[in-house]
Amino acid sequence: MIIILAHPFRIEGVLSNLDKKLLKSFTAVELNARDLYQRGRTKCQREVEQLAQELSVPIVAGSDTHQLFQSGSIKNIFKHNCKTIKELKQEIELGDFKKELSNELELRVRVARYIKKMLIGYNY
Repeated sequence: MIIILAHPFRIEGVLSNLDKKLLKSFTAVELNARDLYQRGRTKCQREVEQLAQELSVPIVAGSDTHQLFQSGSIKNIFKHNCKTIKELKQEIELGDFKKELSNELELRVRVARYIKKMLIGYNY
């Protein structure tokens, strides 16, 4: 099983404040596209790196997107093609992959937020 600590510094529920023993049970910490946009790339990356180091877990990229336009804002590039959850977990734990941030990350997130607001207005 792979358990990712998703957007650990969101105000709605600051997961990073949970007991460290519990947090160490996560497979990795997420570096989230929306958080990079809202908190700023440098600040967000620094916070996530510090938490991952404290927990001794790797960082994975994640857009946590609910809108197509935001997809690809940030992604993981693995050296090996994983065919099973076990293989993927091993690759994550080894940290043998890179995270790629799109040059259009901010634009993609803004467009996704705008579309979401429009859809909410239409009660989708």
